[in-house]
Amino acid sequence: MLNMGGPDVGTYWNLRSCAIGGTDVNVTAAGKIGLYISGYVNANTSPGLGALVDGAEWGQADQMPYTNQYSNEQLRLNNGENLSIGIFGGTAGQTYVANIAVMVYPQGAAKGVDVQVL
Repeated sequence: MLNMGGPDVGTYWNLRSCAIGGTDVNVTAAGKIGLYISGYVNANTSPGLGALVDGAEWGQADQMPYTNQYSNEQLRLNNGENLSIGIFGGTAGQTYVANIAVMVYPQGAAKGVDVQVL
């Protein structure tokens, strides 16, 4: 499990892209991946199917490097949640690398404001 972190207090993240694999695009890496958003963090255990947001059912997750892009608000992480990447069936001694791109928003901006116009 690779813990990619989560938003700071008072902010939320919109995940925009991720890439997972060996040390470069030409390096084959064995295994299947699962991308999870959850408040559960354990370095050795998957949070389970209830937290899975991308992975094998999308058809490419058994091929690394795996890359995907997401539209705005498609994968949102709120305060207290983390993004974790599980690599299953990997090779001992293989170096795995992951990177993500997120948009960070202040949480208050998403709530809206009521304004009375006179």
